[in-house]
Amino acid sequence: MSDPDAAETVDTEPAAANAGDGPDAGDGSDRVDPARRDRRSPSWWAVAGLVALVAARGAVHAWQGARLILDDFSILYYAQFDFWRSLSPEFRTSRPGAWLILTVVYGVVGSHPLVFLTIVTVLNALFAVLVYLVAARYVPTAAAVAVPAVWVLMASHASLTVWAATLPALAALCLLAGGTLALQRNRWIVATLLLCAGALTYELVLPAAGVAVLLVGDHRAVRWSRRAVMVVALGLVGAWISTHSIYPVEPEVPPLSELWDSLVGRGIVGTEDPAVWLRLGLEWLTLGGAVVALVAFLRGERSPDRGPWLVLVGAALVVLGASAWVNLHALEVPLGQSDRVNAVSALGVAAIWVGIAQFLWTRDRRGLQVATVVAAVALCGVAAVGHVATMASWSRAGDDVAALFRYLEAEFELPDSRDFVVGPDLATITHGGVAALGTEGFAEAARGLTIGDGPGSVTLALGPAEFTDRPGTLIDWADALGGPPYDYELWAGGSPVGEARATPEGQTIIYEGWAYDSSAPLDPVTVELRFDSEILEVPADQPSPDWATAPAGAGANHGFRTQVEVDGFLNMACVVARNIGPGVSRPLPIEGPPDQPRSTYCVGIPD
Repeated sequence: MSDPDAAETVDTEPAAANAGDGPDAGDGSDRVDPARRDRRSPSWWAVAGLVALVAARGAVHAWQGARLILDDFSILYYAQFDFWRSLSPEFRTSRPGAWLILTVVYGVVGSHPLVFLTIVTVLNALFAVLVYLVAARYVPTAAAVAVPAVWVLMASHASLTVWAATLPALAALCLLAGGTLALQRNRWIVATLLLCAGALTYELVLPAAGVAVLLVGDHRAVRWSRRAVMVVALGLVGAWISTHSIYPVEPEVPPLSELWDSLVGRGIVGTEDPAVWLRLGLEWLTLGGAVVALVAFLRGERSPDRGPWLVLVGAALVVLGASAWVNLHALEVPLGQSDRVNAVSALGVAAIWVGIAQFLWTRDRRGLQVATVVAAVALCGVAAVGHVATMASWSRAGDDVAALFRYLEAEFELPDSRDFVVGPDLATITHGGVAALGTEGFAEAARGLTIGDGPGSVTLALGPAEFTDRPGTLIDWADALGGPPYDYELWAGGSPVGEARATPEGQTIIYEGWAYDSSAPLDPVTVELRFDSEILEVPADQPSPDWATAPAGAGANHGFRTQVEVDGFLNMACVVARNIGPGVSRPLPIEGPPDQPRSTYCVGIPD
């Protein structure tokens, strides 16, 4: 991939550069191709257009609602105690560039999602412009602009559009593009520093940086001895990263179908369940077009003006970027917050699409050119709609978190002093693969930032089986978000059924109700009587209360009635029926005093 500008820097570009391209082939003269002369001067209209496109995308998400997500909470929470230790020492050692960026940005900006979005948008615009400047030295201006523009439209890496925690990935991309641009201009020392800094910020860019060192720029101006120094420098960086990784290094090649689906299938459409014809059409047409163009390249059509050359570059970027998948197991498609691993590969897909369009356009057939324009507009439309839908998923995920803590703060006295278990299922708050909270302590950090940092806790259940495993007030996501509560009959069939009531009487709570497990109809169900974070177990083996609505044939002795002494503060009473058969333990709907704090499964008992 020698620089087409080498004719001006060192002697002239070899005539063989376009060999085999018919009328485009070089003739051995020293004359500089006028088309390539135009490419050397960047179009500031193109730069302005790319910046405007990225800004428009950022404005759309600002209108949708920028929110804090996952790592945002934990970094901000720990930054308020120690600015320089908001991230782990392992993170600082493995990714020093990422550590510095996240520490400074989060420490300075604080809990201001719109400011985060502005910074993310600026880095996206910078990367798009740098890609254009790099591409403009090889391909016509239209193609050089189209590649980063399509990358901006694609939803396959939407986390880079909206999430401040991806700032290191964005910075690494900018350093990769800047280093490549410096190498094109034969500034190999600057290029070495930028490429190494990019890899130390986010290791995803390391394979592409290594290939750039070998192929980019004029090999007469940057001799192999200097490139060897660059390779050694990147090799040392790679050795450091692999021996100080924050994740276990356990390489495993993922299913290629999942990679392709995340890049040109569901990852583009922006939904987990798109029309099959649309998803498969995108995947197979992209693959088929790339194969046809690559065959044309092998048959001699190798000029950067013709399309197959750009498809080849795009295919190489897909492979180089896909190396990030090798050490990330059990990824789900669409990838949600993990889709940042597609950043380099997505640029490759953009190059493939533009190269296919360029290849078809240069057939010089009017009908085919019209079809190419229509297909390109349709494809860009699908990508843009998918990206908007994906950004909306991020906003909805953030809204769920805000709604949860608004509910806790409004419904409960001293909420930061109480233990809450929220569930039963994370799928409820997962939108397009994006969940704004997880089980890695993000909920606790979000609690500290929103309702206070008291002795209480907020725990998220991964599923109904875990929902009742921890003591605390049980909160169904429907309590905070509205809508019907979790349907145990539908999603956890075979679970116990029952009802409960809690009545205050002096310094005691009287629990009564019934519980029945159809998988063991003759066995009494063990019932957990909860008051705040305390638990008392009793068997449901007494006569069922008169108001019981047990299934026909259940029998009459599945009731319970127990009196529990409590302190003089507001207690949250909950009842859980422990599972016997194939289902899961289940919280029972409960009635209690009116006008008291409550959730679907717990009710406040006043002092």
